[in-house]
This record gives sequence, C-alpha cells and structure tokens, in this order.
Amino acid sequence: SPSKAKVKPKLDNKERKRLKKELTLARSKENAPHKKELEFCEAKIMELEVELENENQKLIEASNTGDNSIIIEASQSVGKLQKEVDELFERLEIASHAFDEIEKKYLALLDKLE
Repeated sequence: SPSKAKVKPKLDNKERKRLKKELTLARSKENAPHKKELEFCEAKIMELEVELENENQKLIEASNTGDNSIIIEASQSVGKLQKEVDELFERLEIASHAFDEIEKKYLALLDKLE
C-alpha cells in the first residue's frame, strides 16, 4: 500500500543515521589511543627541538671560545636529544599510519551507508 512505501524510507534514513552515529563513535574510540600518541609525540618533539636549539647554541659558543668541556657536554647532549627526537618521529609515524588505516576503514564503511 502507498502508506507503507512512505514509511519505509523514513525508517531507512533513521537506521542510516543511527548506523552513521555508531560508526563515527566506534571510529573515535578506536582512534583515541593513536590520536593521544600523535599529540604526545608532536608536543614532545617541539619541546625537544627547543632544547636542541639551545644545546647547539652552547656548542657554537663553546667552539668559538675553545671551551672543550662545554663542547663535549653540549655534543653529548645534542646526540642524546637528537636520538630522542628520532625515536619520537618513529613513534609518530607508527601512530599516524595506524590512525590513517582506521580512518580509511571507517570511511569505507560510512561510504557504504550513502
């Protein structure tokens, strides 16, 4: 009957909206730890890059004055900081890849609802 034809699409739209909402929530929940890791790594990298800049400046000044003890100390510090930054960039890349894969998966599922 004509009334059933009118009712059915409304239920489909309602169901589609519900599923979209569920998928969006599931995506957010699944991506939360990766997002947290991305934010942590980005903030820590920025912090360490400021320290690196300061240590490099110390190194330049010590090189100009010929202060070997500061040159050694600053060189070691630069090496240690650079290693930390490199490790954080690796973590950032891993988290970013995981985040992107989850986004792709859910976007494909959401596209199927359209």
